[in-house]
Amino acid sequence: MTDIQQVVPEPRQAETRFRAFTARHLDTLTQRAGLSDAERLAVRAVATVLPFRTNSYVLDELIDWEAAPDDPMYRLVFPQPDMLPGSDVSRMAGLLSENAPESRIHAAAHEIRMRLNPHPAGQLLLNPPSLEGRPLPGLQHKYPETVLFFPRQGQTCHAYCSYCFRWAQFVDEPDLKMATDDIGTLVAYLRELVATKRRNPADDLVSVLLAAGDDALTTQELLSSLFQLVVAGHDTTASLIGNGVVALLDYPRQLQALLADPGRMPAAIDELIRFTAPVPHATFRVTTEPVTVGGVEIPAREQVLVCLGSANRDPGRFPAPHALDIGRGDGTNLGLGHGIHYCLGAPLARLEARVAFEALLGRHPGLLLAADRDALTWTRGDGLVLRGLTSLPVVLGPSSIPAKSRRHR
Repeated sequence: MTDIQQVVPEPRQAETRFRAFTARHLDTLTQRAGLSDAERLAVRAVATVLPFRTNSYVLDELIDWEAAPDDPMYRLVFPQPDMLPGSDVSRMAGLLSENAPESRIHAAAHEIRMRLNPHPAGQLLLNPPSLEGRPLPGLQHKYPETVLFFPRQGQTCHAYCSYCFRWAQFVDEPDLKMATDDIGTLVAYLRELVATKRRNPADDLVSVLLAAGDDALTTQELLSSLFQLVVAGHDTTASLIGNGVVALLDYPRQLQALLADPGRMPAAIDELIRFTAPVPHATFRVTTEPVTVGGVEIPAREQVLVCLGSANRDPGRFPAPHALDIGRGDGTNLGLGHGIHYCLGAPLARLEARVAFEALLGRHPGLLLAADRDALTWTRGDGLVLRGLTSLPVVLGPSSIPAKSRRHR
């Protein structure tokens, strides 16, 4: 047990760093579950075909190892031999036992995957929309109400579910993965969608926006809005959470006030949006006529970049604007825009941030940075409109949830 404990520490009330575990850790991890040599080999055999990934939080906080391998969380995360036909498990186990070359193992795994119906209902072939008779990989448009866009980068999870129907996204099979890095394809598809709805309006958002008339939205503005509906809200919410954690750690008294009164969370979210906005600049605007701002005349038809972050630090609007104050109560800010440009996803962004902060701070009130403050870098996003952390190393600290409650909740 000594080696196992060194690889996967026993749950304890101590500082915990995030660590990922993959298939190469399986043999040691399954020893902890009390599996025999043959049972461990079967688990590894399944993991050559289906993906496995978990992390230290799942292992230390969620799995009841005394009940493993029957513990529900263990079964949810770890590969199970009954996920594949017995003959396939035996075949892959035999290859592993004889230390077969990687090429043979990959070839056998590929053959098995092709029999597992990796894309039910023909979604890889039937669901992608087409443009001028050409299918658009990386997009899914099965239902009229939704368009799904799968970027080539960033498709991962911190812990895979053993029965995840999206498993084909996480194995080394490029031909099975729904992904694209061609943003132009998405824009071209949206352009064709607008043209189609202009000819044949229906009961949907695109038709409603078109019905407003050309005086309301130009085609370019409509495309811009649709594009943002598809891709917006992912980086921005993640960046708000990361930026907000750093801000609260920078202002420990504010963090303690929030921990003492979780009912202040909605106001705290608004203050974090003001103080450390993930969108510090608005998208480009164009003047329709000459305008004077701060004594500087801007001619007509000039691009203007509005700095929302600067407006949110305006001392004429916010007392002590460069300090974080969750009890500020100064009303709205421009972190989510204003007027006709107000963020359509604002309620969802606030809800996501609230859920994340309540869960994180509720479980780990002793959260600390695991790196020097000056070592943090904000390079996520485009560096202009978007602002987010490249990474945020933290020490979770002791959990506020007793071990037994964690294991059985």
